Amino acid sequence: MKLSVVRLRLRGFLARWLPWLSVAILALLLSLPASAQEGGYTYTVQVGDNWTAVAKRVGLTVQELQAANRQSVRLTGWLIVGEKLQIPTAPVSDEQFYTVKAGDGWTMIAERFDIPTSLLLAANSRYVRLDLVLYLGDRLLIPPPAQSRRTAAVISSPINTPLSTDTPMPSATPKPMATPTATNTSNPTHTATAEPTNQPSATSTLIPTDTPTPSSTLTATDSPTPKPTATLTGELTNNAYSAQPACPVDLAIVSGPLLDVLNQDNGSGELLNAFLARCGLTSKGPVVGDLTDDGLDDLVIVYALSNESGTPAAGQGDLLIANGGAGDGYAIEYVAGAGGSVHLLKTEDVNGDGLVDVIWQDTTCGASTCMDTLNVRTWDGDGWQDWTDGTITMAAAKIEIADANEAGSGAELTLSGGTYSSGRAGPQRDRTEVWGSIDGAPYTLLRESYGESTCLYHLILDANRAFAIDRDFELAETHFSKAILEKKYNACWTHTNELDELRSFAFFRLVQIAAYTGDSATAQTLFEQMADRYPSQPYAQVGRIWLDVYLASEDPRLACVMITHFVTANPAAVDVLADYGYANPTFTVDDVCPIFDVTASVSVVKHAANLVANSPPRAPSEPVAFELKAIDQLSTPTTPLHALAQELDEGLRTYRSQYCGVCHQLTVGGTTGQFGPSHDGMAWTAQNRILSPSYGGQAVTPQEYLRESILSPEVYIVDGYADSSHHMPSYAHLTSTEIDALVYLLEHQR
Repeated sequence: MKLSVVRLRLRGFLARWLPWLSVAILALLLSLPASAQEGGYTYTVQVGDNWTAVAKRVGLTVQELQAANRQSVRLTGWLIVGEKLQIPTAPVSDEQFYTVKAGDGWTMIAERFDIPTSLLLAANSRYVRLDLVLYLGDRLLIPPPAQSRRTAAVISSPINTPLSTDTPMPSATPKPMATPTATNTSNPTHTATAEPTNQPSATSTLIPTDTPTPSSTLTATDSPTPKPTATLTGELTNNAYSAQPACPVDLAIVSGPLLDVLNQDNGSGELLNAFLARCGLTSKGPVVGDLTDDGLDDLVIVYALSNESGTPAAGQGDLLIANGGAGDGYAIEYVAGAGGSVHLLKTEDVNGDGLVDVIWQDTTCGASTCMDTLNVRTWDGDGWQDWTDGTITMAAAKIEIADANEAGSGAELTLSGGTYSSGRAGPQRDRTEVWGSIDGAPYTLLRESYGESTCLYHLILDANRAFAIDRDFELAETHFSKAILEKKYNACWTHTNELDELRSFAFFRLVQIAAYTGDSATAQTLFEQMADRYPSQPYAQVGRIWLDVYLASEDPRLACVMITHFVTANPAAVDVLADYGYANPTFTVDDVCPIFDVTASVSVVKHAANLVANSPPRAPSEPVAFELKAIDQLSTPTTPLHALAQELDEGLRTYRSQYCGVCHQLTVGGTTGQFGPSHDGMAWTAQNRILSPSYGGQAVTPQEYLRESILSPEVYIVDGYADSSHHMPSYAHLTSTEIDALVYLLEHQR
């Protein structure tokens, strides 16, 4: 009888307390840091990942990996880019964390610990920045090498194995909330009150104002808004402190335990402050308010590692956005994964679209310069979306959020600064960027401007931007002419012949502008002046090749195709603008002669030759209108000219693949062969050879001669090469397409 009573009491106890015990166990397991879960760590899914690839990379079987990540196993077998996978491993002797030192890079560190670079990146996603830059002091998790990795036992938890109850348990059990009170609270809550209130419980601000504000302004407090406690009695007890989550070993996994504490806190901030102090963290407390317009409080909190004085440690912060749910407490919606120190700037409707924007600044510092990145997130009903079209970042930026009367709606984001402290950054000038939200759309760059500079390189940059990007030929001509004529501009970098290099480049661009507007005479005059003033500069040779092809074909795009191939083999022209420090734009082979289509509304541009010949710049004449479009935007991409350019390109590829340059010189191909006759000027040479009395072949046109010389070179031996030991073999093994391309290439060498 007594035994039956005991069993009944035990059954009643289990029925009453087992669900709560399971929740407590689950919360404790989930709060453990990644490295504390049986020595495991978190892997962030990358583009191209699948179960098999990840399992192989981390040294597990697919079954072991899926058993540890039931929540990510889908009927489709898909993995979602950015989701987190738990990698269960047994402890190994290798170091778990590595602090970045001067000169370190991702590949170097990965090789040091004998792991793939992709695995190191996936295990440290919060430190993966633009250009894969690492900063001194970054603390990287080092996953153990696959060959030394022993699979740990998969944690049995309510997520993986439902508790044995009469009613099936959901996979994610909500945290217990306090019993609803019978009276109204002074602050908004997430649980319904027992009696209806006369006024809505949610307020627009944390601090009451005398007059209503047009939009919700959220103010940070020293402690979180009072929340129902997680104890079963609804009262704060000493047991609440002892039930706090374990301290995370890395800032990247703070968000979960931190939110658990916020959901337990009773509004006094005692639990939060105790957790922060115990775990070496600091925070000013959350910003609380209805951010998602659903009548429930949400929160934003910035937290950071603290130094010995209790203040935030430089470069060690993050930001968490959590949405409120009716009766379920806060739930994580977004974690920034910041690269450095975080400063919350705005939690209000900034762009005037009626939705709350969360704007913060992420500051990462290298050895000499700090980079400031501005982030904007907006709730769209499904999630906190990135509300920027591009990356808003600048060195040592001064940031202003205000209505600048630009094209955007609401307030614009203005960044000014942009100068690096390192001597290797190159010549610099202040830069200002204005970003705006057009009709509520994501923030995009509206305007970029630069400060005054007497550096000739900066004037060339402005001129080349007008020419190659904006297609503003009139402004480009003005700037390039100033670069040649005005002596106030000086050298500001380390090139030996910097001024001559830059001015010869300015001449080359003026030659192109004259040609693009149909003024061949001016183009020739400008080239002659360039060749006379700067005969040893790379652009004297580039200009000669470009002008020759242009005059022969009357098409500047075809001339650029040839220049691109020439510069590929002779990069001196690229070097003129390619090395001006890391703060300045790159300059590549394709930038030497950008290809675009030009249809001029007039046949003659301003006479640049006269402009260059005279000391003072000539007053501008009537503006010239240009109708321009990029080649990749042509309505008919297979126009004859486009096809011809492709065939020239194919001809050069075939010429090089067959090693023709070993024997023959072809300037446009960058070859200087010595064993055979030159292929330069082959269009005229072929015609002359057909007319030669010594020619005994069947060709009557240059094209026929070129084809004959490729297929049957023994038909005609060029004078002076009969005794050569390097006679040309037949290339009849080439396809007809390759032969046609070679013929086309050679017949256009004038």
